[in-house]
Amino acid sequence: MKYHSALSNELELLEETLLYQNSSGVAFKYDVTEKYIPKHFDKCDVFYSEISWTAGIQKFNERAGIVNSYMAYIDGIKKFIEQYPDKQIYIVAGKNENKVLPSGHRMIPTKLNGAPAIIYAYNLSEGEHRDYLTSRQIMNNCEHLIKELAIFYDVIGDFCCGYGRTGNIFSDAGKQFVMSDYNGKCITYIKNHYENIQ
Repeated sequence: MKYHSALSNELELLEETLLYQNSSGVAFKYDVTEKYIPKHFDKCDVFYSEISWTAGIQKFNERAGIVNSYMAYIDGIKKFIEQYPDKQIYIVAGKNENKVLPSGHRMIPTKLNGAPAIIYAYNLSEGEHRDYLTSRQIMNNCEHLIKELAIFYDVIGDFCCGYGRTGNIFSDAGKQFVMSDYNGKCITYIKNHYENIQ
């Protein structure tokens, strides 16, 4: 499965897909800057999302054909954190995002595609310690956190899913996903992946 990065070329997908559903979950086009949160996300018992960094938002906007300011995007992510105070939410981003993301999180160093990054962990119980949050594997690659979450949780939500790696890891573990991205071509990639269309 490919990774949707601002640093690499976008796959040439001819059409957008608004919604795709299979036995493992649902993926759909949705812009986090919208005023509402789709009800699909209510069934999630944990959230994980690798959000756009400041430098990448313009590239992602161009691909999606949308003009969003970075702060409007961050406000949309804040909305999820506020909407689900009783569910753990893991946001992967750069150090600079610490200036704009809500406080009240735990910061865990990691790597995303080999580059230094931070996992911003929200809604951990006071004093709660999860051994996997400090594991060497997660510090070297944030993908290992998704694999650990798939052991403890049943339905993962990813509101900036790109090409759907988060949901793919959960479905491989026999679990469920709810994923969205504001680029409908990403949903097409996810659909094609599950339907084995090259």
